[in-house]
Amino acid sequence: MAPVSSQIVLRTLEDLDYSNTRALMDERFSRGDLQNFIDMWHYRNVYASLCIEFSGAILGFALVVDNKLEYLVVSEHCEGMRFGSLLVRYMLKELKEQDYRSAVLMTANDPTLRSWYGRQGFELSSVSCDSKGIMGEIMVYRYRTKRTAARKHPHASSA
Repeated sequence: MAPVSSQIVLRTLEDLDYSNTRALMDERFSRGDLQNFIDMWHYRNVYASLCIEFSGAILGFALVVDNKLEYLVVSEHCEGMRFGSLLVRYMLKELKEQDYRSAVLMTANDPTLRSWYGRQGFELSSVSCDSKGIMGEIMVYRYRTKRTAARKHPHASSA
């Protein structure tokens, strides 16, 4: 991945990034989410899970398992800098290169989040409960495919 600026780098998450991403999780989420994060870390899609780094510090990351965005986390100090949008855009690009037909995520039942992910190209698919019984919204990004006209068999007769 290429640098976003001369000092900010967008790259894939590596095993060595675990402690930095966990610290960012501690900053942004409750302890209850931490165990799920630890579990998901080990199953992450190593090509589509990305981070934004500045001078060795991780400012944000997207943790992806298969084609599901499990966590999109940006440091509180970096909100409004479009790092989340950048992570989502490159995550979607990588999933498309892996031949996924869609990307999926589950958000809290929050109109602000629904609107933000909608601007990234996701659509509300359904409302569901997670394993803890917490309501959430399933949102899906479907890749647009080029449709080709059906070809007639060269030996087919026309009526």
